[in-house]
Amino acid sequence: MYGRLRSGVRFEQASQQLSVIAKDLRERFPKDDAERELMATPLMETFVGDYRQRLFVLLGAVAFVLLIACGNVSNLLLAPGAALIPARRAAGLDPTRALQAS
Repeated sequence: MYGRLRSGVRFEQASQQLSVIAKDLRERFPKDDAERELMATPLMETFVGDYRQRLFVLLGAVAFVLLIACGNVSNLLLAPGAALIPARRAAGLDPTRALQAS
């Protein structure tokens, strides 16, 4: 079962209240609830659990691949203009004019 804490309620308070409820249920229904336990855990911990560090490493790898892809796209966009600079320099343009023309 999932629940949401009210604003102003701390996690420790919710855990204590669940302990009281579990004790009451065990007393009222000893046959059915003898082995059941109520506990509060943060939702992020429930879903991520032991994989938190691995997910951060995966996030870093994905960011690195995205950075490489952006570099490749920028290189492809700049390459046609950069290829003309040596030809313009050979034709006699000074370096600043060769860069401005591309």
